[in-house]
Amino acid sequence: MAPEIAAEPAGSTTLVLTFRGPSWTDVKDRTGSLLSQMNPAGQTQTLKGTPPFDLVIGNAYAVSLTYRGAAVDLAPHHSEGRSAPVAGMTRPS
Repeated sequence: MAPEIAAEPAGSTTLVLTFRGPSWTDVKDRTGSLLSQMNPAGQTQTLKGTPPFDLVIGNAYAVSLTYRGAAVDLAPHHSEGRSAPVAGMTRPS
């Protein structure tokens, strides 16, 4: 028998950030800050919160984001002209 997976609380959504290189990351949801720190290469952060989410991801080329189980392309959100691109976005509810 397969193990049961607990359902997320109503209104809760999961974000998964995977870091292939170091990245300063700031993530806020409707209620406040979920993550605001430097993340080393090889780390994965799984965050649960209430949309909308505001994200600022430093060194965005080295970060993968999954939102509601789907990969998010960070390239359209990059701010060019920096030594490492920064992706800023809001993910809706």
